[in-house]
Amino acid sequence: MTNFSIKTFNGSIQNQSVQLINARELHEALKVSTRFQDWIKRRIADYGFTENEDYTYFSNLRSTENTGLNRFWGGQNKIEYHITLDMAKELCMLERSEIGRQARRHFIKMEQHAIALATEMQAQMLSIPTFLRNNPDELARLITTAQTAFLTANPQAKDFLRYREMGLSYREIGTLLGKTKDSVKWMAFKMRNLGFFSSTLPKTNAVQLDLLA
Repeated sequence: MTNFSIKTFNGSIQNQSVQLINARELHEALKVSTRFQDWIKRRIADYGFTENEDYTYFSNLRSTENTGLNRFWGGQNKIEYHITLDMAKELCMLERSEIGRQARRHFIKMEQHAIALATEMQAQMLSIPTFLRNNPDELARLITTAQTAFLTANPQAKDFLRYREMGLSYREIGTLLGKTKDSVKWMAFKMRNLGFFSSTLPKTNAVQLDLLA
């Protein structure tokens, strides 16, 4: 199911930071015919999902369905459920459908990706000397100096980042820059290590690069 995509966001359950998804979006993605409120309440009751452990819920007063005269009628407020990835995987499995199985695999991949990012971030932090970890301003200054030096030595780096933002492959970028795929991969490796972009940190965009030059 190549088009399956559902947003995750950081939330809090029992004062612990966790990844959550909107159960209503999952309901739509799974193409469940049962009305959402009936579906989610039945699943919670039948399979023992626990509030503040597997999910949280709240009344969405900002819903477009709660404007105008609708807000004066009882039962019009949308109840939103934010559920953990574990609960989402179980709900997918319970549908016993191909789309449910594909959605479950999608969430498993998301979890694996999140674990990999956490491991990478931990390794990056451990590689930074204690003095610099305790002095973020000095660390930022050294990174900026290194980035500026890299841009001076590699003027095509700005073009590389612009093409990368466009979603081009390394081979396509190499063709545009007149470089081999391996040399483009080397540039990407260096820029990633210097903090121009990262899977765990905000990306440096082309406009920000102009400020460094």
